[in-house]
Amino acid sequence: MPADTAVFLRSGKVRDLYRVDEERLLMVASDRLSAFDVVLPTAIPDKGRVLTGLTRWWLGHTEDIVPDHLLGTDPAELPPGLAERLGLDAAGLRGRMMLCRLAEPLPAELRPSRRPKGRLRTRTGRGSSAMVW
Repeated sequence: MPADTAVFLRSGKVRDLYRVDEERLLMVASDRLSAFDVVLPTAIPDKGRVLTGLTRWWLGHTEDIVPDHLLGTDPAELPPGLAERLGLDAAGLRGRMMLCRLAEPLPAELRPSRRPKGRLRTRTGRGSSAMVW
């Protein structure tokens, strides 16, 4: 699939996904706000840039542990004219876009919590029990 046939795939709660070619995807983080799987009508300015920055930071800090999908974040790395063909503002992509290689998704959602949901009760040698988180 050449770049001139790139297509919009779908909108998620926060990111829009485009197929660039047979090997690459373009993910663009929006300023949409979602809560409890509902996209709310009021956007948060620059939220997409913050989310992309956090993703870049974590991927950069884990790249020596596990390979990731990120190929680039500079709009100049996109095929010429791609942003315009997809109806995107090329300048507005700066800080919001991630050019990614195709990968099999891991169907999991991780959420930070003050304490883990799972607990394991164990017996100590003296017959009392202890919580292991």
